[in-house]
Amino acid sequence: MDKITFVLPLKIHANKFGSDLERVSKVLLPSILKNFDIGRIEKFLVIVPENELAEVAEKLKVFAAPLTLSVLPEEELLATAPGWKTHLLAFRLLWRFRNIDTAHNEGKFFRYLKLADGWNNLNGWRRQQLLKLLAARMVSTPYYMTLDSDLCLTCPADMTTLLPEGKALVELEPAYEHPEWWMGSAEILDIPFVYQKDEAVMGVTPELISTRVAVQLIDHLASVARKRGYLTLFEYLSTNRQWTEYSLYWLFLAEFYEKNDFYAEENGNYSIHSPHNVWEREQAPDAKELCKRIDAAFREKTALFLVIQSARIPLAEYLEAINKHMQLNALQPE
Repeated sequence: MDKITFVLPLKIHANKFGSDLERVSKVLLPSILKNFDIGRIEKFLVIVPENELAEVAEKLKVFAAPLTLSVLPEEELLATAPGWKTHLLAFRLLWRFRNIDTAHNEGKFFRYLKLADGWNNLNGWRRQQLLKLLAARMVSTPYYMTLDSDLCLTCPADMTTLLPEGKALVELEPAYEHPEWWMGSAEILDIPFVYQKDEAVMGVTPELISTRVAVQLIDHLASVARKRGYLTLFEYLSTNRQWTEYSLYWLFLAEFYEKNDFYAEENGNYSIHSPHNVWEREQAPDAKELCKRIDAAFREKTALFLVIQSARIPLAEYLEAINKHMQLNALQPE
């Protein structure tokens, strides 16, 4: 429990509001350099599409040594998953015949094989969620922390912060915020689930994930996919869209383990998410309000990560406000 792994799936241009690579290089990584005990980082894995590997690796190379950071292609993680080679082979051999099957056989052959969708049909958001789970096979620490590009670590943190008394910090939210994900995930996992809207469940990234549980979750999903007649888990998850990585993980953990063996009942003095996160434009409709929320987040001192939703607000609108608190330019490694 003396080290942690960070996992960050990244696509340079994930939306119309600018480069997520800029967010990572100018805010997220410098904030971790400033505020985290970096001697406790076992690995910092940045997972990117193959065609963006060179650009991301070049941009982030200054962080490689201080953060033990590696940039990996998505395919390296996918290759560790059950059925990946089968998935690739099936689509390479058969996909060219899809239009013929549709035109002359009403698509019956592809429906029989359950090959309507696959990895390449998942949107970027779903891909990143699946990568966060598959990353467990690349992790040697008992826990790893999932990250997104639109985060900033606003206060000092170390292993005691993340794992008080050896159990992981967890951010909980009521299940009613996304009931379709919880019910959908239970169906995908093939486990019983009685939806209770006020039940406290794991929330969105960043979160601490048990490596052992995540590895077994992937194996379980692959097993259910086979039982239900899907070629591999990639077809299964891409056809059944009502899930997130954390709803799958939390329900699997609750079904097959004791949650209290992994997560602290009381988080002590810290929370993972800032109460001043900006999820929607309406929360910070102008520069003045955005700066007020950023200032409040840095004054908090016990809430670790500030989220400024990358699909809502451009980096240029808030970089200076964050820089006022952190002097991020001075934190760039030599």
